[in-house]
Amino acid sequence: LIFRPIVVKLPPVVTITNPAVNPKEVTTATYAFESTVLNVTQQNQITVQLNGQNIPFTFNPTSHQVTGNLTLIQGANTLQVSATNADGSDSKQTTLIYQPAPVVLLPVVSFVQPQAPGQLVSVATYNMIASVLHVTTANQVTVSLNGQQMPANTWSFNAGTHSVSMNTTLLEGNNVFVVTA
Repeated sequence: LIFRPIVVKLPPVVTITNPAVNPKEVTTATYAFESTVLNVTQQNQITVQLNGQNIPFTFNPTSHQVTGNLTLIQGANTLQVSATNADGSDSKQTTLIYQPAPVVLLPVVSFVQPQAPGQLVSVATYNMIASVLHVTTANQVTVSLNGQQMPANTWSFNAGTHSVSMNTTLLEGNNVFVVTA
């Protein structure tokens, strides 16, 4: 009798766990990836590449976790995790698409007329004008006079000049305009 034991080969098995979808769209330039690599015992049996370049990573042989931080370029980025042992090799890749979030500018309101609080006028009819930046439609603006929100048909918004105007009759004494965007 000749006894020949069956040799079970255990090649590496690579699984990319984060990102979980391929392709993955992201809005920030940094991304923490995670992968599992089975059937390897040392970090030097693994390579991680971003866009064809080796990058640093951490390998935990107990949990089989491979983790690291990616610095993405705008557009498509290819992440590849590869592993090799005496029984073979495995490699997986995924794509991260970095598209920066659009910059949203906060509205800025400044009065053109009156030019300063407490301006004295001697006539009751008055044309209030305010500059309103970083809004595109009238429904993003409200106008109040003396604590009362004014209906939209009593004032106008010009998106081209970024101005709000309202012709009104002032009360005797203090009159308070509030323009909110």
